[in-house]
Amino acid sequence: MEERKEVVNRYIQKRMKATKAAQIADFSRSGHYCKPNGGKPGKKPTGTTLRNNGTTVKNTTVIRDTKTIISPDFIDYGYEKVTAVLHKKGYTINRKKVYRCYCSAGLSS
Repeated sequence: MEERKEVVNRYIQKRMKATKAAQIADFSRSGHYCKPNGGKPGKKPTGTTLRNNGTTVKNTTVIRDTKTIISPDFIDYGYEKVTAVLHKKGYTINRKKVYRCYCSAGLSS
């Protein structure tokens, strides 16, 4: 892809229109104008979690509650079971967010 972009750039420097240069290189014209920002796609993860009563708490509180859920001896809960327990405790939380908190706390194996 980068090679095609370079070919389009060379044609444009020789005063050819971007549309024609993209057609010659079999490259989309919009791809020529697209500049990658170097970051990950999508939204950034939030640092707070919603409770059922409408309040928000920091993710550190969720991690602390997760640690108390799995702290008793011989409790081998995965993130999906922890998500169910957190729902019972009054959190409105997604299993993917629980997994992200689970991993950031070093609780996954």
